[in-house]
Amino acid sequence: MALVRKQVLSVTGGEDAKGPHYTIVYAITTDDAADGPGKARDYSGWSYGDSYTWGNESDSRAVAIRIQEQPVGSSKLDWQVTVEFGDPGLQRPDNPLAEPPTVEWGYEDRQFETVYDVNGDPILNAAGDRYDEIVYADDFRRKLTITRNEASFDRTTADALGNRLNVAAWRGYAAKTVKLKPIIARDAYNAFIGQYWVVTYEFTFAPIASDWKRPILEAGIYELVSSAKKRIIVDGKPAAWPVPLKANGEHLPAGGTPVYRLWELLYTADFDLLNLGSVALD
Repeated sequence: MALVRKQVLSVTGGEDAKGPHYTIVYAITTDDAADGPGKARDYSGWSYGDSYTWGNESDSRAVAIRIQEQPVGSSKLDWQVTVEFGDPGLQRPDNPLAEPPTVEWGYEDRQFETVYDVNGDPILNAAGDRYDEIVYADDFRRKLTITRNEASFDRTTADALGNRLNVAAWRGYAAKTVKLKPIIARDAYNAFIGQYWVVTYEFTFAPIASDWKRPILEAGIYELVSSAKKRIIVDGKPAAWPVPLKANGEHLPAGGTPVYRLWELLYTADFDLLNLGSVALD
């Protein structure tokens, strides 16, 4: 399955109100009768949308708008391939992959569990203990949505990046301050390129990395005493429910300021794998 002969039969051209136009006709011979018109077109060396060039001349105003293959004789090895060039604006459908990505900034409401009030003070009852009821606050985060037409959709990469934080600084934002939601891809069809994918990337932003962490009260029924784990005694009896602890694991005396530890619950990923570096965000 190979090309045996490629010969130019004719080259013609002209220019009119529709712009320049050219035609190149080839004689193609292969070594396999199973080679069809698609192979003959490949052997011509031209693809739909290529700019015209021949010998010592070229004309970017004219692109390949039609490629036709016709069998010659009964040998099934000989083909005539005709390549017509003309104004792409008149003949060529839009290529969706050439369209720039769309960028949309906005905000999303969120409700989050909190242990601090608006002044940064711990939310405690009159006795200085944490409420049993979980306290939620309303807030919002900045949101960025990028939609881009892509030739293919890599599900493996999407699985590896969805619901992750940026492992390093990305597009001017510090590490672990940007979260990528699960990537969404929708297949589409275009007469020029066939199937392609409309891929949506949605990011949410936190002012500082710790905003993605969850604060949990340091509390338990055991405490650390000289690095040894011991049961906390309350009113002469072993504690039956968690009581507040200091940062070093010791029992927190009544009236002491509760301590909260921030826990990371989200994985990180390299956002450069998205190849969005050339997308203008402003």
